Amino acid sequence: MGIKDLQNKIIKGVGDPAERFSEDPLRILRMIRFSETLDFKIDDSTFLAGKNLSQSLKNISIERIREEFNKILLSNKPSRGLQSLLNLGALDIFLPEISRFKNFEQNKFHKADLFDHTIEVVDNVECDLITRLAALFHDVGKPDTLTIDEDTGDRHFYLHEDVGTDICQTIMKRMKYSNLLIDAVSKLVKTHMRPLS
Repeated sequence: MGIKDLQNKIIKGVGDPAERFSEDPLRILRMIRFSETLDFKIDDSTFLAGKNLSQSLKNISIERIREEFNKILLSNKPSRGLQSLLNLGALDIFLPEISRFKNFEQNKFHKADLFDHTIEVVDNVECDLITRLAALFHDVGKPDTLTIDEDTGDRHFYLHEDVGTDICQTIMKRMKYSNLLIDAVSKLVKTHMRPLS
């Protein structure tokens, strides 16, 4: 980025963005993080280069990915970052359990698909890592618990909170979160269907 790009609030790769991302694929996630935390627009050619090279994130340690992802989650409007990660194909690499939410129909109680519903929830909870992760994973068990009533066609997700707790723990262990954080987040996922008293 040059001075003019900074003044215009544009994130643009220096020289050939594909070369920059090839040097360190984590820059693909940093591009999203800077866009969200600084409220900058991403240059189209830079975004396209990141999308074309998103598979190279497989070569990056999960710890480095996790730290950038956490910063995106803690931005002012994480839904934009999560949407960008989906559009890049990056979620397919390190959070395929979340990318499969796109176009997954819920039921008559939800107008949005599971992805849009989830990122809206993430936007509307407190800005701390435990709560944002719990919001992200609260319905992660729905795709695996879908049943459809033969008579009415109604879609149900019985005990999705229990299945989701196991999936949440598997994901967070894979991403090498601390045991304390895994315990705190998974408890919120498990209890999110209980009525408040």
